[in-house]
Amino acid sequence: MPIFFDPSWLDAVTGAKWDVLLSENNNGEIMGVMPYCVKTKFGFDAVYTPLLTQSSGIWIDPCKISGDKAATIHSNKRQIIQDIVNQIKPTSYFRLNFHHTFDMWLPFYHKNYRQTTLYTYILKEIKNHEAILNGFKSTLKNKIKKAEQNYKIYESDDIGALYSLYVSNFKKQGLKLPFDLSYLNAIYSSKIRSKKLFLVKDKEGQTVAAQLLVWDQISAYNLLLSIDENHKNMGVGPLVLWHSIRFASKHVDTFDFEGSMLLGVQPFFESFGGNPVPYYQIYKINNPIMRMWFALTGKI
Repeated sequence: MPIFFDPSWLDAVTGAKWDVLLSENNNGEIMGVMPYCVKTKFGFDAVYTPLLTQSSGIWIDPCKISGDKAATIHSNKRQIIQDIVNQIKPTSYFRLNFHHTFDMWLPFYHKNYRQTTLYTYILKEIKNHEAILNGFKSTLKNKIKKAEQNYKIYESDDIGALYSLYVSNFKKQGLKLPFDLSYLNAIYSSKIRSKKLFLVKDKEGQTVAAQLLVWDQISAYNLLLSIDENHKNMGVGPLVLWHSIRFASKHVDTFDFEGSMLLGVQPFFESFGGNPVPYYQIYKINNPIMRMWFALTGKI
């Protein structure tokens, strides 16, 4: 199960304000789960994927839907999903980003939900460092080599250093911060043990980049990466990510960049040889005022 479905993770990102829908078989065995949280603002309630949480939605243990025939597997999966969908209580707005392995949204469709396809970037077989490095673009490898001469990477518990870089970047772009330090600290100080913070420092000892890595039994995830704008073109981003990939390979064989749909970010992750992997964002707007606003602006 992905780390983002872990109760300790959900406690950290929701302040322990979450619930779960279950699908059980006739023997009372849990076949599928859908953790969810509801927030209320201006009188509107919404089911949402928490910040810094790459995926949510429905998770079904693949071992629970095994069968001799593909038709049987698909039928079992569909029935589990349908059971959970039928339990969802109406809210003003519903929007969840599903894990990329979730490939059956038809039960949602028949309940008048909609979906849009997003992409993340994933590297597989990362334990083979030589093959992974050979898959990098030559320009990326050159940047890493140059950065190795001027910067060093340290493991740290200074989550404030990561947040300071994050704040600085948002302020320079004139953007509103989506979360505060306490939110990030709640994740870092949670019971989740499979996490590591890397700081990149220059020769003067100044922190110029930071990355928070988390992992589960399936994959490692580039949860948050921040780079000092003054060092953005000096290769510190590729340097820390390459370090992170090699570190992650001690635990898993897959690295998820948590890819962005932003044009500026997409080619950066592609330069590592990451494969674009689609996943569903499933949504439904029940409130007529919110539907009108969405129709006019395309935003919620």
